[in-house]
Amino acid sequence: MQNKIDFLPAEIKLLNNQEVILQKNTLLDKVQAKLDELGKACLKDYPQLRKVSPNCKVSKGENLKGFPFRVLDFPRLFGQEHILAIRTLVWWGKSCTMTLHLKGKHLESSLDHLPLLDLYSKDIEYKVSWHGNEWEHDLESNNYEPFSREKMEQYSSAAFLKIAVALPLEQLNELDHFYRLHFKKLISLTPYGK
Repeated sequence: MQNKIDFLPAEIKLLNNQEVILQKNTLLDKVQAKLDELGKACLKDYPQLRKVSPNCKVSKGENLKGFPFRVLDFPRLFGQEHILAIRTLVWWGKSCTMTLHLKGKHLESSLDHLPLLDLYSKDIEYKVSWHGNEWEHDLESNNYEPFSREKMEQYSSAAFLKIAVALPLEQLNELDHFYRLHFKKLISLTPYGK
């Protein structure tokens, strides 16, 4: 015998509300357009990146741990052994994050730049991941911890290194400033930041 599935009145009301989905779709289209705009501006500001990376790419999805997202990748050099990417992720219900992802030869060529970067701020906390799931994007997970100069040796011997910073969704209207400021800091860690 099968279990009977009943729907709560609030669930039926939600299912019957087309406006919720229309608002969600409109909002995610707006986020996607904003990321596309930021990527195109970045291409103008950093023309040297065109020589090493395909153009910026905005992707979308509906189920990152159950929630929709939009993501901008630029630069975007993804391979099995070598990665150089800056990923800007707007994740429904979570936050907006910008992450520098380094692996293989790109990590090696960036190690000399790491100690030079000022990743400390009273308002912004950079987090680092160098162990566990390389594709974890949740800065609240155990994969991430605050950046520490004392752990440079561990970072340099890791298989990958991700440096990330978050913008609360409540501050999404500040995305332009957030993106330009942190892109400049993160790309300066690579040989392509000049």
